[in-house]
Amino acid sequence: MESGSAAESGSAAEQGSAAESRDTAPPPARPPRAPSLYDAVISDMDGVITDTAVVHTAAWKAVLDEVLQSKAIPQPPFDEVLDHERFVDGRPRNTGIRTFLASRGIHPGPDEI
Repeated sequence: MESGSAAESGSAAEQGSAAESRDTAPPPARPPRAPSLYDAVISDMDGVITDTAVVHTAAWKAVLDEVLQSKAIPQPPFDEVLDHERFVDGRPRNTGIRTFLASRGIHPGPDEI
């Protein structure tokens, strides 16, 4: 007698129908959920859902242009593309401010930022 034959383990048709019934069985029931005040929650990971870079850059421009205008020596305005990429983007706030101002020859004291 052959080991592993169709006679020992059931016919191929029986094996196929058993596999199909496992695949179509309903998933186990979920436990009941506690009532909630919310239907959904959206978390924004700063730039993932909304484009905050435009708003941040505009805010940097407004603040830094005001600082530049307050100086006795005329300064060109903050460039939203070049200055932002070179001096501000990806840096901690205080470091970005100091790096940008230093590029214009302005060196505020430790308590000025």
